[in-house]
Amino acid sequence: MKGGNFMLKKLCFIAGIYGVGKTTLCEKIKNKVGIEFFSASDIISQVNGEKYGKNKLVKNEKRNQEILISKIKKLKDVEKILLNGHFCIFDNNNYVIQLPIDTYSALDIDLIILLERDTKEIVRELIQRDNKKYLFQDIEQLKIKEKETAIMVSKQLNIPLHIHNMTFDESDENTIISFLEKEGVI
Repeated sequence: MKGGNFMLKKLCFIAGIYGVGKTTLCEKIKNKVGIEFFSASDIISQVNGEKYGKNKLVKNEKRNQEILISKIKKLKDVEKILLNGHFCIFDNNNYVIQLPIDTYSALDIDLIILLERDTKEIVRELIQRDNKKYLFQDIEQLKIKEKETAIMVSKQLNIPLHIHNMTFDESDENTIISFLEKEGVI
């Protein structure tokens, strides 16, 4: 049995950088098909008390990943999960760091969906949402590293990967729902 659980869970990891639309899309899918949705940063924040709003800075990424794994493993009554999160984040100096691959292995992910969006649009969204200036080159570098890491994790852990460019209309959730159905997540 998968991960030693008595119930066979299905977990889809919805990845993408800050401001790409992960939470919005997950909420729409949840409302449309009823699959449970969790935000990795919200789960981690509930335990360690850090808030990842405007600053996006993480104090201890290794400890945070341990918290995430532990909390997801304890979701015994949830069969199907959408978990949104990142493969890469900024450190305190705005350098891109890759989160440990063993995190994704330990989560027993069945499917990865990487959401992408034009970098200029992401920067505009983040400035409006967070009221903070982001440099185009920083966001572009994060976006590149997120995609490289998603592909690497998919290959190394033999997890199907779907890359979706967000359009911010109903086609986003319809496309992702179709992919989730095709892969047996819903």
